[in-house]
Amino acid sequence: MLAGVSLLGGCSAVRTINIQLLQPPPTFVSDSVQSLTVFNRSMTPDFKNWDRDSLEQLLANRHLELDTTLRDSIAADTVIQVAAHQLFNSGRFDVVIPKESNLTNYLPATISPEPLDWNFVATMCQNFNTDALLVLESFNEEVNTDFDSGYEQDFSGNMVETYYGALDLTYHSRWRLYDPKHRERIRTFDVTDTIFWDSYGYTAEEMYYKLPSIKEALIEGGVVTGQDLAKKIAPQWKDARRRLFTTGKKDIDKAIPLAEKGDWEAAQKIWEQYADEGAKGRRSKVEFNLALANEMNGHIEKAIEWGVKSYKTYYRHQTDEYLRILDKRRKLLNKIDEEKETD
Repeated sequence: MLAGVSLLGGCSAVRTINIQLLQPPPTFVSDSVQSLTVFNRSMTPDFKNWDRDSLEQLLANRHLELDTTLRDSIAADTVIQVAAHQLFNSGRFDVVIPKESNLTNYLPATISPEPLDWNFVATMCQNFNTDALLVLESFNEEVNTDFDSGYEQDFSGNMVETYYGALDLTYHSRWRLYDPKHRERIRTFDVTDTIFWDSYGYTAEEMYYKLPSIKEALIEGGVVTGQDLAKKIAPQWKDARRRLFTTGKKDIDKAIPLAEKGDWEAAQKIWEQYADEGAKGRRSKVEFNLALANEMNGHIEKAIEWGVKSYKTYYRHQTDEYLRILDKRRKLLNKIDEEKETD
């Protein structure tokens, strides 16, 4: 759950700690799926490797006003490469991209293909020794540009011409997860969003060259599409902040350097020795720290128990805030558990 820690706050009794929490993905994938073979089935006949200069000429021919759908083979390949990379780096999946990763698709790009044959799925899983196939079924990108000019007053009070440019790229992709152990249910994931760029300059050339080329935008759309797919089904590290209390007692506070190094189990053992000792104010601090240690060690219910104890022993607004954070996190984890039970 914890990747890195840094403590802020100097000698204050309340310390702020920067942590990274492993956030469950919004979509649950069965624990039986530990490895994936990734295929690209989106390459319909109208895909091609668009030449950068040809795309810029197309933009010029349209008088810098472009509103069109483009299907670029390099961008589509980038999608599965990035998705595979992100999924593997999450630690959740082992991932294989076959050397021949493109599956034949002669349908028009506007028609979504039927699901793959299960015999083919089983054969591919066996050939590549993976549990399931993840297939990019369709992918396209819509490019929209807008350019304008006007006048503004410069620092000398003179009116000068200014130029503004905008480039919007909307990507659409559909994925299917084929799990041979759950043939009755093919998981489908739709990934769509828009990336925006804009620029400003005192000449048309200055404004133009501040924007990415159309080809660069298409590739970037492929990158973000792959990243977004990975975020749907793989856990992600998220930066967060927590509070930690010092007590002024050396024997107790020697746990803090351990927490700083990420050794929460050792820190927890020290705090547990003093959980029932001392005045209420100090005891509640130890209980609060134990709540944090349990959260970091993956025991959300115990974290809440210790948080409630601290709240009852000696009220602090920090404890109230932390209990709300823990309750929100518990609801998220319970939602994931419910999805596991229904899978």
